[in-house]
Amino acid sequence: MSALTQKTIRGSLLRWLLIPAWVLGLLGLVSSLLLHNLSHSEHLTRHSLDDLCHLGQLYSAETPLPKMLEQLELTSTLLARSGGHDTRFRFNTLPTLISLGGPPLPIPDDAEHVGKGNCQIRIHTSWDASGRQQIASLLMPPQDGSDKSLLIQSVRPFHPIDLRILDLGMQMALTTTVTAILFSLIVFFGVRRGLRPLTSLVAAIRQLDSSQSGRIHVDHAPLEIRCIENTLNKQLERISQQVQRERSFLNDAAHQLRTPIAGILNQSELALTEQDPAQVRQRLEHIVQASERSAMLIHQLLALSRGYEAGSLGMVLFDLPELARKVALQWVGPAADIGIELSYEGEDNALYRGSPELLREALHNLLDNVLRHARACTEVVVSVHQTGAPDQRQLILEVRDNGQGLQESQLPYLFDRFWTGDESQGNGIGLALVQQIVQAHQGQVHAELGQPQGLTIRLLLPMNDSQPARRS
Repeated sequence: MSALTQKTIRGSLLRWLLIPAWVLGLLGLVSSLLLHNLSHSEHLTRHSLDDLCHLGQLYSAETPLPKMLEQLELTSTLLARSGGHDTRFRFNTLPTLISLGGPPLPIPDDAEHVGKGNCQIRIHTSWDASGRQQIASLLMPPQDGSDKSLLIQSVRPFHPIDLRILDLGMQMALTTTVTAILFSLIVFFGVRRGLRPLTSLVAAIRQLDSSQSGRIHVDHAPLEIRCIENTLNKQLERISQQVQRERSFLNDAAHQLRTPIAGILNQSELALTEQDPAQVRQRLEHIVQASERSAMLIHQLLALSRGYEAGSLGMVLFDLPELARKVALQWVGPAADIGIELSYEGEDNALYRGSPELLREALHNLLDNVLRHARACTEVVVSVHQTGAPDQRQLILEVRDNGQGLQESQLPYLFDRFWTGDESQGNGIGLALVQQIVQAHQGQVHAELGQPQGLTIRLLLPMNDSQPARRS
């Protein structure tokens, strides 16, 4: 019984299955008894009417009256015994009263008429000391050679529930109780068996080690539990990736910030010991440069450790060539300061659904990488153009230069984290971040050497078929 009162899935299922079944079973039992009792009462009434008609057919004026009454009394006794009911009969002659079985009972004017032919019976109910009773009266008119009519009446006690029906009800109640107990046991163990995969799922979750990544698996799980299992595994995988990114960020930050912080401390100590203001200023400028590199390094490490998923980018429709031109314009001045010519070519307008903030960050990193490694007189071109079949359209954001480039053996490592072709410059994070942003847009990034020299990096961004290719 405690399983029914607990606020659990098992308790809820048992309540919704068992309580309605019990109520319906009880209602079915009571209604069945009432219908049986009504049917039995109607049967007894018809039987009494048939007995009266049969007794009326035995009445004959040719037979002496005392012998006739004796014969009627014997027949009525036999009829009552054969019918199995406690009906009593009264026989009275009119107008001279000869009574057998009791005096005649009055017949009200509103008594019900039943029967057909010569057997016209009037039925009514009355009350006496013993309770309610049903009275059926049959008046046989005088026959040839006689001046007396015969009134035959049957008196049957009216019980709300017949004793036979009561016995039947006890048997049905016992059968129903046993059936209800068996049904309850079947439902209880069925619910328990049905919820076993859920219990196994809870056990599998509890066995997960919080310090390690893992997957939940329930053997022979039904479809509903399998859906929960898959959803939890996807969520656990995302949590595991996030934890791994946070750990990588801490490790990378500790490793990458060690050198610039050591340089800042060293320059600070030297600046404190310098007496020459020019030397002090030089030390402070070194500190500022090291601080700027550290700030950029922290920014890139945070971006790299954050990770991006296509569903969390905040996709909007924007003009990619316009964004590329604005970013290129921001780098024209710094490029000119070191003798690099920066320009844009390609599409004037092309709408793309993506994250403008992240693609702006990716282009900034590409241009920063070029300006950091390129020499004077290098030409850098930023371009956006469309390619592919109508059902496989893509925009290509490209940064191309004719600088010294890389060795072909270095290309496979270009987008690896912390890989640098020149140990004296860069931190090896910018291009890794570019690759991560492009992959979050379901795209690809490629690099190839120029001819006769230089390097070209292409961001291949697939376009959604529902978005327009160009702005009208």
